[in-house]
Amino acid sequence: MKKLKPRIKICKVPGCHKETFTDKSVFCGEHERVFNSSVKTAEKAAMLVGSLVLKSLVGKSKK
Repeated sequence: MKKLKPRIKICKVPGCHKETFTDKSVFCGEHERVFNSSVKTAEKAAMLVGSLVLKSLVGKSKK
């Protein structure tokens, strides 16, 4: 039987040729941190927009 070589996963960011830390990760450590921080920022922005919409809907129903 042939022995399979372990596949080395490479970061998915164009121009980055670093290895990922785990088999399940998609990005290298540097880009993983950048991605997680941008996701947190997007979550905060979505919560802000949602609260503004909810506030405007409640404000209209009181009038």
